[in-house]
Amino acid sequence: GGEAVELTVLDTGMSQAVSIRGPAGRMVLVDGAGGWSADYDPGRALVAPALAWGRPPRLDTAVLTHLDSDHSRGLLFVLEALDVRCFVWSGLTDRSEDGRRLDGLIARKLWPVRVVRAGERIDIEPGLWLDVLHPAEKERGPSCNETSLVLRLVWQGRGLAMLPGDAERRALDGVLRPGTDLSADVLVLPHHGSRSSLRPELYRRIGASWAVAACGPGNRFGFPHPEVVRACEAAGSDVLTTADHGAVRFRWEGDGPPEVDCARPAAEAGSRALCPGRLSCMPPLEQHNPRSGQ
Repeated sequence: GGEAVELTVLDTGMSQAVSIRGPAGRMVLVDGAGGWSADYDPGRALVAPALAWGRPPRLDTAVLTHLDSDHSRGLLFVLEALDVRCFVWSGLTDRSEDGRRLDGLIARKLWPVRVVRAGERIDIEPGLWLDVLHPAEKERGPSCNETSLVLRLVWQGRGLAMLPGDAERRALDGVLRPGTDLSADVLVLPHHGSRSSLRPELYRRIGASWAVAACGPGNRFGFPHPEVVRACEAAGSDVLTTADHGAVRFRWEGDGPPEVDCARPAAEAGSRALCPGRLSCMPPLEQHNPRSGQ
């Protein structure tokens, strides 16, 4: 095929990691998954192997949206184990053990560090970048859901995907300010599809064909919340979950809609399997986590 952009929502259980691959092969990771167990690190077990499968263990840009362990803990392993060219975050920390570990890595100067806020952009390749929509320059923290980075992937001026991290209502209200272009083909649901991030106006403004919830099977939080699913569907988005479909990959080539692949066929995906005719199954070697133990 010709030039293409790929975005994959990895299957990391009740956590989140999103990889982006540009037309020239540049690799970006937004969050690195994680969890509450000291015995299982999805960064080591899943994310790093997925990034290095069939290519050198190099990551051009690692982005951390916020320090919650289900987004940051796996990234800490990636930041040490892979050849990372740049680390990007909001600069907002907290008093957690993960925050202390990140501070220690930054102090070692393993890679260049960039702090970004709303109005800036993270260049990936010529014509491909991430717009930063939140938090504002004046935000002083600490790192939490409401100060999560909110990012929009843009290629040649076209919005491909919205990545709101764990942003909740206050943060999303800021993103919804008039005049901001939020259009995108894909929405990675904020806070895994939690009701605390329910914002029907956001779904309408984005106008995504697909919404993806990164969550674990049978999770105790009930993510994605049924009200979120209904609101997304009302806005014209089909809702996929990593719990049901495994890793979900979107591939853009040209001006048309993205090709969508999932790691598990829709027939095996349970009651929430949607639009099986629009989904295809990834080759087995690309099924980064066929069934997470989390």
